[in-house]
Parts: sequence; C-alpha cells; structure tokens
Amino acid sequence: MKQFYPLDKVIQKVNEPVKNLSSGQKLVTIDKSTGKALSNKSFLGIGNLLKDTEYYLVSSGSRAEDKFVYSDKVFGTGSFSLVIEYQVSCEIENAQKVAEALCLAPHPGAKLQQKIEKYARDFIRKHRDEFINDFPQGIKNIIKFIIKEVETEVFLTIDIQISLDESKLKPYLIESQHFRVLVQDCNEELNLELQAELIVDPKNKIKAISNYDNRSSLSDLVKEEIKHYLFSTVSLQDFYYDLKTSVYQRIKTNLNLVLADQGLQIRSLSIDTNEVAPPRLSQIEESITCQVQEYSEPVVIKNRLQMIPSDVSKYRMAGSPSLTNWVKSQLEAIIPEELFAQSIDILFNFEKTDPYNNIKQKMILEAKKIGYDINQLVSVAELKFDSLTKDFVLKDESVFSIKSSSGKLEVKLNIIVTTKIDKLENIKNYLKREISVEEFQGLIKTKIHNTVSQYLHKVEPDRYYLRFDFEDDQQNPKVTVKEELENKIKEVLKTEFSASVSDIVLERLDTEVSELSKNLYSKGDAFELELQSKLDYGETVRFTGYLQVGGVDPDCWYVFQYRLPNLNDIKAFVLDTLQQKLEEKYSTDELTSEENTSLQVEVNQWAKASIIEQFGLEVEIKNWKRSRTESEIDLAQLELKTHKTKISGMNTKLVLVELKDKNKIETAKLAYEKKLERQKQLYGTRDQLELPDEDKVIDEIKNLEQATSETSVENVEAELNQLKESKSKRRKPSEFRGKTQEEPPKISESEKQKLLKTNEEEDLWLNE
Repeated sequence: MKQFYPLDKVIQKVNEPVKNLSSGQKLVTIDKSTGKALSNKSFLGIGNLLKDTEYYLVSSGSRAEDKFVYSDKVFGTGSFSLVIEYQVSCEIENAQKVAEALCLAPHPGAKLQQKIEKYARDFIRKHRDEFINDFPQGIKNIIKFIIKEVETEVFLTIDIQISLDESKLKPYLIESQHFRVLVQDCNEELNLELQAELIVDPKNKIKAISNYDNRSSLSDLVKEEIKHYLFSTVSLQDFYYDLKTSVYQRIKTNLNLVLADQGLQIRSLSIDTNEVAPPRLSQIEESITCQVQEYSEPVVIKNRLQMIPSDVSKYRMAGSPSLTNWVKSQLEAIIPEELFAQSIDILFNFEKTDPYNNIKQKMILEAKKIGYDINQLVSVAELKFDSLTKDFVLKDESVFSIKSSSGKLEVKLNIIVTTKIDKLENIKNYLKREISVEEFQGLIKTKIHNTVSQYLHKVEPDRYYLRFDFEDDQQNPKVTVKEELENKIKEVLKTEFSASVSDIVLERLDTEVSELSKNLYSKGDAFELELQSKLDYGETVRFTGYLQVGGVDPDCWYVFQYRLPNLNDIKAFVLDTLQQKLEEKYSTDELTSEENTSLQVEVNQWAKASIIEQFGLEVEIKNWKRSRTESEIDLAQLELKTHKTKISGMNTKLVLVELKDKNKIETAKLAYEKKLERQKQLYGTRDQLELPDEDKVIDEIKNLEQATSETSVENVEAELNQLKESKSKRRKPSEFRGKTQEEPPKISESEKQKLLKTNEEEDLWLNE
C-alpha cells in the first residue's frame, strides 16, 4: 500500500508519466544522473523505455502542511528542541525548479525537512550568542532566514512557525531552609531562613533548558550567593532593621543577576531571621530619689529618655543589656553625685542648671559605649508642692457677720476659689518647713476666710441682700460687693502665696432672715374687709383685694430682722389699719360713692406706711374693689322685674295687632270672593260683571301692613334697648363734702307694693 505524505498535495513522486493533467498540474521528468529536469523534446526522443529518470507531479493552488521536532545542542552540556510547523505551496511556473530541488530523495517531504533543519542549524551556529541571549528575537530571526532560504533554493512559498519545546521549563521551589551567615561587622554567625520560587526567564529559555540537569544544585547556589552578599556588603545594623526592606531588595536583585546565567529569575523570595534585634527607638522613664541641701524630704528627679541605636555591633559586644535596667543603673550613679552638694534653689528651674547639663552629657557618653545615641533627655525635679502649680479648688462655706448698729446680723456665704501657685520659689520658706500640701492649702483657705470676714464686717445689710452683684446708681456707679470680694481674694493670694486665681464662685446661702424674705416675696393672700362707718349708721360696706409682699425695705433691715413676721401677721395688721382708717374718715354713703381708683391709691399708702413702720417690709394692695350693698342688690332686682314686665306687655300688644290685621285681611278677601261669585251667577260672563274697586282693597291691605310693621318685633326690641340705656346712665350727681357721689332713687314701701301689684294685674290680663 502506497504511503501518503502531506507534501504530496504540492509535489509527489510517481512511477510513470501521468496523462490527462489538469490545468494546475505539471509533470516534471528528472534525469537521475544529473538531477536536472529533461525537456519535452529530449523526453520524446528517448521514449518511455528510459530507466534513469524520475517523474514528479507538481500541483499549484494547493497548500501542504507538516511539522517536526528539531533538536540541537548549543552548549557543552544540555540540549533543546524546536517544534517547527510549516505550510508550503508552489507556483506552476516554478514546478521544474521545485522538482530539481527535492528530487533524488526517498520522498520530497523528507528532503524539504532536511533542508529546513540545515537552515536552522546554520543560523544557530552563526548567531549563537544572539539566539541564546534573546531567544524570542532569535526565533523571529531564524524564521525569516528559513523563509528566505526555502524560497531561494527550493522555490516554494512557505509559512513557518517555530516554538520551543517547554516540557522542561517548570518553576523550581527552594523549600524553607535555615542556615548560618556572617555580616561585615560581626564575628558571630546569625541565623537566616530562606524560601524561594524560581521561574524561567522568558528571554533565557534556552539557558534554562540547557541547565535543566543542574537544577539540583540551585538551592546551594542561592544560599552561597546570599552568604557572600551579606558578608561583603551588609552591616549588623542593616541586618537587624532592614533585612525585610532594603536588604531584601538588594539580595533579590543580586540573585536575579546570578540566576540569569541559569536562564532563571525569582518569582517569590522570603528571607527572615529569629535573631532578636534591639529596639530601634526606646523611650524610657525612670525616677531617681536623692537629697539636696536645705530640704529635709527626699527629692524625686523624673527622667524621660529617647534612645536610638548607632552601632548595633557595639551593643551586641556589650552583651545586649536591657536598656531599662542600663538607664536606671546609670542615672542612680550620676544624679545623686551631681545633686549632693546643691541647695533647694536648683530644683525650681532644674532644666536650666549646670547639674542638669552634667547629667545629660554623662548619659550621652555612657550610651555611646554600648552603641546608642540619646536623642532626648528630660529631667524634672518633683517636689511635694508640684501639684499646687496646677489648678486646685478651695471651698469655704461659713457664716459671716455684716455691719450692724443694733445687734448682730449674720449671713452665710459659700466661697469656691480655683487657684494655683505660679512659682514655687516664691513659697520657698514653706517648702523648707515640715508642712504637708493639705496643711498649706488650709493656710490659703484661712487667709481667704479672714479676708472675706474683714470686708463683710463693713458692708451694709441692704447692700449685701439687695445689691450684692449689681448697683442701681447709674450716676455714681460703684463696684459691687461681689466684685470687691473677688478683687480682695485675688490680691491677698497673689501677695501672700504668689498664686493666680482662674475662677471665683461666691454663692449667698439662705439664713433665717433671707429665707423668710424670699418666702414672703413669693407669696400673697386675698382678703375681705367689712366696714361700718363711725360717722353714720348706714349699712355695711364690703371690700375685697389681694395683699402682696414686695420685700424688705432697704432702710428697715433691722426692723425686719427683729420682728421676722409671717404672712398672717402682716395681713392682720394691714386689715386692722385699713379698717380703722376707712371707718374714721368716710361715711357709708362716701364709701359707696367714692371712685374705686382713688380709694385704692389711698389704701395702698396707708398699708405701705404701716407695714414698713411695723415690720420693715414693702407691701402693695392689688385688685381693690367694693361689693354691692344690700339696698343696691334690692334695687337692681326691682329694676330687672320692671323691665321684664314692660317687655312682656309690649309683646302682648304685638300679638293683638297681628291678630287684628290678619282678621281684616281675611274678611276683605272673603267678601271679595263672595261678591265675585255672586256677579258670575247673575251676569254669566266676565264682561258683564260689575267688579268692586280693587284699588281700594289694595290700599286697605297696605294700611294693614304698615300698622303691622309699626308693632313688629324689631321695633319692640329697639324700644327695649332705649330703656336699658336710660337705666344704665348714672344718676344725677350731687355734692357731698366735696366728693362726687351718685344719688340712688328713693322708693317708699307702699310704692313698691303698688308697683308689684300693678305688674301682677298686667300679668293676669295678659294670661287671659
């Protein structure tokens, strides 16, 4: 069975000449001895009996594709393989040249493959370095070269693709490994942990494949390269603090350079160590107790340091001491030595003294010996009174005496002062004494109390109670009691203790006097006053009102303090006073006719004058008014009944008028209807009727309507309103002791009875 090859689509060897060729086919006869094609004339002259000839059928318009693997060895060891895929086609005019190029071989396809392999081998040998160092570009160049050679020597059109056999291009993993390393400035080995993943560099695939058999040594290669790099370029300080940052990047870059010769690069890299690094920045606080001259108690020097490493190898050689313990031991040795001969004065501005500077310089020198720099050193002397340099609060709730010319008058005041000592050196004498902070605060509190007491002893009671925090004299404004107290407290604390005050609260607390004053001011009481004039024997007159206490009179605090009255006492005294004054001054008629407003003014004057004199208080009478007397009530009832009777009579008249008018209208209507009916019966037709005078009837109806309207409800109501207005007008005044009064109407008992009887008769008539 004949074997089929992909290139047969373009060129195939046949055993004998092919007849009936298509337009796209050509038969080429090759002379085996020369490898050249025979012309048609030569072929015809010799005939079919020629045995040293081969026949090739070349077809145009078809494409044949094939692929094969080409292996080569560029290096001394290792090899690589290229997968070559191609497609070829032939132009019919090149058929003879193609046959000559591929003849005399077992198969044209095999010879074409040999030629492509030769072209590839020749290019790689000639451009070895280019092909190895830049494989992607090398592939492009070799493709161009093969296409050119095939078209020139074989006269085929070829489309070729070349790729690398990457079966050996897998990542390489270096498992976690621990090993010992050295750095530039330390003779002790340090532990290092490594883990990495290596991948093929896309530009160095040929190198990676060629070195594939050496992968077992990659782990050792990487470790040895890291050791060499650390020993030659990295300090111990860099190893401790920058191993995972800048050192890591430098190691990775260096490894990539080394691995490039292997055709590899780093995908991931992990470098770590279990070595304990000293702190990169240490902030330490340490307090040292010592003694100074003239101060009986121990002095505490509080120190705060910031230390940063400058030479870690020195620190390691010093035994890597605990920085906290090292600082404490150094300060305990340096500070007492510097302060032993010093006086208390250096403690007030300690950071500005020579001992402070000496402590700092000695600590800096000692720190350098262990490879550290002191970035900051703050030392502060702590005294027992240091807490007083910040705001503290003093409270004093006490009873004080104020100015009094008749007896003792006490007030209660709550004093809250927020203060602080500005400079401790100003109270140096107190520091030298064995006195506690609480005792010192007690001294300040006593001074505040005495200052307030001395001032209040000169203050008038009315000013304290009524104008403590304001002054109402706009012409001659004064400093208030509160402001004067605040100023005196600030002044004495500044002078005696060098203290500044940030806040003062002065709160007046209630005493018996102030509580009673507030209670009375917030209360009031309604009252009723019955008067029977002593000037005549008239009926009883009643007044009502409201008594309001306004407060203590400024000039009568002593009176109020001695009496301390309650509201009932004040009310009873006011009513007694008013009753006496009104009964003695006014008759009954005058009380009932006196204008209410003017009488209220006079009543208020009596009440105020009497209560100020008796109790030292200010009062006011409000809502003063008089109630009706019994005669005024009777008269009002009588007038009301008379008024109702008159309205009832007028309503009756209205009803009668309406009935009368209605009867007239109905009668006229009925007479007209009867007469009209009668005429219809007599004459038979409307033209013969003799009608009554319709205009006259209409006039009569209008007259009735007018009469009715004159007695309508609206007219009755208007008349009633006029009656009310006449009754509401004041009676004609008459003069009585210079007072304007109203003269009530005088009606005898017989007249009253007669009027009532008349009203009753009218009611009976209306009912009938």
